Amino acid sequence: MYSKEKIRWMTQAARYEMSQQRKDMHIHKFSRMDYMSFYLFKILICVTIAFCMGASGLFLYLIEARANLFQSYSLQVWIGGSLLVYVLIIFVYTIAVLIVYSKRYDQAQRSSKRYLLLLKGIQTQALEKKKKDQLWKGEQQ
Repeated sequence: MYSKEKIRWMTQAARYEMSQQRKDMHIHKFSRMDYMSFYLFKILICVTIAFCMGASGLFLYLIEARANLFQSYSLQVWIGGSLLVYVLIIFVYTIAVLIVYSKRYDQAQRSSKRYLLLLKGIQTQALEKKKKDQLWKGEQQ
């Protein structure tokens, strides 16, 4: 006969296996630094592509709007300002990625530990019941 506590533990373990285990196992394939570096690299590429598309669109608009953009001073100021904006965007996204994916990695680690403790509790309870049953059978003989 199973105890209510063991059934509750098994239900929690099954719920975790059905919902979160696959995501957590994917995260734990990597070390913390590799996991965050992968997403930093991914964000760097996406921001660079988006920035280049936006800058080229703005550049084409300015060429059409004003023909005097090709003056060397105006073009240098525009390029310098664009690079400053690009660096600021990369900085903000880097901080955001580090915070978000660090929390995500920590949460996956905590839920995996909780799952392993549940399994250990189920196993311990099963071993105690087995010993108790063996003692009870030994007393009856």
